[in-house]
Amino acid sequence: MEPRTYRSYFTRFLRANGLPPIRFHSLRHTFATRCIEDGADYKTVSSLLGHASVNLTLNLYVHPQMEAKRRCVECLPVYAAYSTDSHHMKNSSIL
Repeated sequence: MEPRTYRSYFTRFLRANGLPPIRFHSLRHTFATRCIEDGADYKTVSSLLGHASVNLTLNLYVHPQMEAKRRCVECLPVYAAYSTDSHHMKNSSIL
């Protein structure tokens, strides 16, 4: 089916239901992002999206959140020792 047909139907659907305009492709991005956030494995999501490699999926849809970055840094023994001596690191704008 012609992609313009999908876009046209989608645009009419949004208008008819009083929904804000969004790009049809945004549904694909939202689907992939939510699957990954909810713990779906990357290979399965990549396959569903038709990507040639998992790397493409990872580069497009996997973005570490601040909390995940913080947990990663807190795994370091140096951080653990430093944070017990001072609250400076925990209040740092870097983390």
